[in-house]
Amino acid sequence: MLQDSSATFFVILNGPWPIQWNKNGKPISGATATSYTTPPVTPANAADVYTAEIVGCEVTNPVKATIFTPAAVKSIALNFHGGGANGAPTDLNPTDIAGLQPQAYWNNLAGGSGDSDSQATPGLLYSDNQPSTVTVTWASSGEWGSGTGSASSTQRLLNGLLQSAPATPGLITFNNVPAGEHTVIVYTVGIPLQFQDADYTVTGLTASTVYTTVMNADQYNPAPGFFRGTSTDPKARTLASFVRFDKVKAAADGSITVGWTTITTGFDRGAPVNAVQLVLNAPPAGNPPVITLNPQPTVTIAGGKIDLSVTATGDNLTYQWRKGGKNLSDGGHVSGATTAKLTINAFSAEDEAVYNVAVFNAAGSALSKNVSAGLSTYKIDDALAAYFKFDETSGSSAANAAAGGKAGEVTGSAAWGAAKIANGLTLDGSTYLTLPTYTKAGRELSGSAWVKVNAGASGNIAIARNAERALGLGLGVGPGTPAGQFELSLVAPNLDDPTEEHLSVAIGAGPNIARATDPTPFKLGNLQHVAFSADGAQLRLYVSGVEVASRDYSAAINPPDIQYLTVGAWLMKEPDTANLILDDTNPNTLTGQVDDLALWNRGISAEEVGLIYTAGSAGKALSTVVETPPVVITGASLLGADVVAGPYTADATGVVNAAAKTITVPVGKPNRYFRVSGSAKITSVALQGANIVITYQ
Repeated sequence: MLQDSSATFFVILNGPWPIQWNKNGKPISGATATSYTTPPVTPANAADVYTAEIVGCEVTNPVKATIFTPAAVKSIALNFHGGGANGAPTDLNPTDIAGLQPQAYWNNLAGGSGDSDSQATPGLLYSDNQPSTVTVTWASSGEWGSGTGSASSTQRLLNGLLQSAPATPGLITFNNVPAGEHTVIVYTVGIPLQFQDADYTVTGLTASTVYTTVMNADQYNPAPGFFRGTSTDPKARTLASFVRFDKVKAAADGSITVGWTTITTGFDRGAPVNAVQLVLNAPPAGNPPVITLNPQPTVTIAGGKIDLSVTATGDNLTYQWRKGGKNLSDGGHVSGATTAKLTINAFSAEDEAVYNVAVFNAAGSALSKNVSAGLSTYKIDDALAAYFKFDETSGSSAANAAAGGKAGEVTGSAAWGAAKIANGLTLDGSTYLTLPTYTKAGRELSGSAWVKVNAGASGNIAIARNAERALGLGLGVGPGTPAGQFELSLVAPNLDDPTEEHLSVAIGAGPNIARATDPTPFKLGNLQHVAFSADGAQLRLYVSGVEVASRDYSAAINPPDIQYLTVGAWLMKEPDTANLILDDTNPNTLTGQVDDLALWNRGISAEEVGLIYTAGSAGKALSTVVETPPVVITGASLLGADVVAGPYTADATGVVNAAAKTITVPVGKPNRYFRVSGSAKITSVALQGANIVITYQ
């Protein structure tokens, strides 16, 4: 803090415990809240030490209030105080120290569009509290709030925002910028429940763009931190709460412009800018971590082991794994919480959650994609909501192999013929299938099918969907009503070539329609395997057993207003009779063939997708897939068998030393195979004299 201003300390508790703040080891009268604000800090009292104590129990680490020394480089900092919801508007105090380039004297700006000279207090201040000749103009789609709070300076910094509505760019322009190489830092914490891709561009003498997935306040608040967006590839975006541009030179007219936009549709108010810093002649920050391989979703059985890992590039990396957005620590059955690999032994229902990992170095930080870890029955038909093998040879009814499932009804000319696995259903562009009712999804949902779309197809083409007309969110919100749960389709995002079809999947989750689209055109005229999985963390899309696109989501999948499932068309209710008919404006019908179509009310794993694809490639239905669960090891002992395949039984020739965590096996038993049972893993196997010593942990 600045000299002669107060500091505020905070603690976060895991229960309604009584708190007492102490100064220099002595209780502070009346200081019993989760925060404490000191008297004005001067050189005379800056050495005071503060702690907070859960009365009669734990005491925090000691902290001191540090008098802030401004950086030698000047900066101009803009705080957009926002409005409309989530605690905004929120201004920074003149003495607040905030930002990645820590500074005081932020300039609070009001209004979704404006000019710094037209504010209540015209004229911008530098970080040294001196008037600046730089001016700013801005234009956006309006103000809003992110909901980060207002108790601390960083919370206040991020709580208000300007928004850029889909396909409507926002602009912030610094004018009269002095010559030199500058740094621009843009803070980008978004609106709760909004999931958006956003492009941030800085234009001066040259232009540079960073492509991000916006970190919303629900993702930021559990473990606050600044996570830098670094991707220059729109197909490989990074989840970010800020972007940074170094070595920025002003244009010939002395201007530097920040532009931002989003093409994400649905119930999205807009991509955010909370605040901006223009740091004059700043040294570059260096190269922050870059995640090159994200953790993958993983399942096990009760008592099994989960490993989650991340691969990142950068110097002097450190790691912090998070569960449900909150930092994890080692202990009990959790290890590796601050390494590149997280291990959870004796996995239970309490461990089922969404995980991710933050990677840090001196130049910045990166946050991995969310990933689910959960329990599995290792049965392909678990939570199967609908399953059509389409092996019929005649008639207009399709058998539903899901337990208790109702038959599907073909409207139009039902045609059955040889497909990938025995027979399949052929659709002629006016024929479609409906399943009147089935069990709907909650938080998780998956689908799989073999699909052929005839050559020459164009526009949007429906494969399978729980939606009426456009996939909607209900309550009159979003691109259509009533609320639906999902659609799997081909879309034509290339306006110049409507015959360039791309596989796409979308789900309605909270106030968002989350969509993942394959960037590679779909091959027409061939039967291909397609699948998707929404596992509570990621919506993933697969073609021929390979993941081709993914999208974050965190809300539960919306309860639908629509009871039926449609295959091969968009439907609507006939105005006079309420009968289901083809959508009269966008039927989006499929001309081709569908085979072995299944829908689950759970997330299927990547391994299951691969097994289904392999079975289908061999002409076998997904119902033939057999999964092998991992072996759960209990108790520290030695098992032996005469053949590798077992069976393994207790072997008395080994000596277990539980204190040393070793098992010693004599050498010289031909054709004998051993393995260790126990809740921990083997760490080494070594030959010591006439014995083999197995060490475990």
